[in-house]
Amino acid sequence: MFHCIPDITDGAKKRANLSDVEIANDIHTTVDYVQGRSDVDGSRIGIIGHCMGGRMSFQGAIESSAIKTCTVFYGGNMMKTWGRDIPKTPFERLDETTCPVIGFFGLDDENPSPADVDQIEHALKDLGIDCELHRYEEAGHTFQNFLNRDKFRKDPNADAWTRTLDFLSDKLG
Repeated sequence: MFHCIPDITDGAKKRANLSDVEIANDIHTTVDYVQGRSDVDGSRIGIIGHCMGGRMSFQGAIESSAIKTCTVFYGGNMMKTWGRDIPKTPFERLDETTCPVIGFFGLDDENPSPADVDQIEHALKDLGIDCELHRYEEAGHTFQNFLNRDKFRKDPNADAWTRTLDFLSDKLG
C-alpha cells in the first residue's frame, strides 16, 4: 500500500501521503489480478482489513462490485479524505457499497469512536445495505493484536474471528 509513496521511513508520514485515488487503483488492480487467476473463483471475492486496512475494506466495497463481502476491524478515518482534490469521504460514499458488511469495534476506541460507528451503522442501514457492526466492552483499537499485551482482548478476538468465518461462509458459500 505504500509502493506509490516516496522513500519515507516514518509510518505517520507514509500514511499522510496516502491517496484515496491510489488506493482505489490498487483495489481495482488487485481484483483484476485475482479474477484473472485460474485457481480463484472470481465470483467469491471478499475484502478484510484492520485499522487503516479496515477503512480500505470499506473503500473496496465502494469501489468494486466484484467484491462480495467486506470485513472491517476497527477501521477509522471514514469521515475524511486522503489525498488532494478528493470530493467525498468514504462515509459520504457509503451509498456506493455493493456488498454485505460486517465490522468489529472496541467501545474504548477513539478512531473510530463509538459515535462514529453508530453513524456508519445508521447510514448503512438507512441505505438498505446488509450490515452487522459488533462492539466490544473494554476493548479499544487493535484489540486483536496479540503481540500487544496491553491492547489484546482474548474474548472479543475469539468472538470476532468466529463471526467473521461464519459471515464469510454464509455470504461467499
